[in-house]
Amino acid sequence: MTIDGTQSIYANLPVTSSTQNSSDTADFAASLAAAEESKPTKTKREIEAEKTAEEIKAFFAKMDKYGNALSYVVNSNLEKIKELIEKKKEELKKAAGFDSEPPLSPEAKADAMKTIEKALDEYKKELLKEMEDKAKSEKAAKQNGASLKGLLSS
Repeated sequence: MTIDGTQSIYANLPVTSSTQNSSDTADFAASLAAAEESKPTKTKREIEAEKTAEEIKAFFAKMDKYGNALSYVVNSNLEKIKELIEKKKEELKKAAGFDSEPPLSPEAKADAMKTIEKALDEYKKELLKEMEDKAKSEKAAKQNGASLKGLLSS
């Protein structure tokens, strides 16, 4: 093929003006933008991964705040206990009739609060004992696991 033959191939192509070319570019940009808007920005898996990453960052931020893992666990358990006690307190108040009609007299409320506080103290002791027992059983399980590994490896 010669240069003359190449020129004849290009001679058959339509020539467009710059105004038509810019309108085609604008149409293409508009259709591209519409396509970008219609597709989902993130998949469910990507959203879950980001959520998990945020939870991990929050966990490590709390770990840094408390200084070490033991302090974190202790404080985390105390927070859980506080939440459980608050829920129990609301249940006991409802059961004692704090929101009842007609309202309780101030003396009845004071007596009910004393009873509720005693019940909450007992409940807190139960929760602390449960957590302590759980920690002991986990420690014993770890020691048993370590001793089994030692027996199997020798």
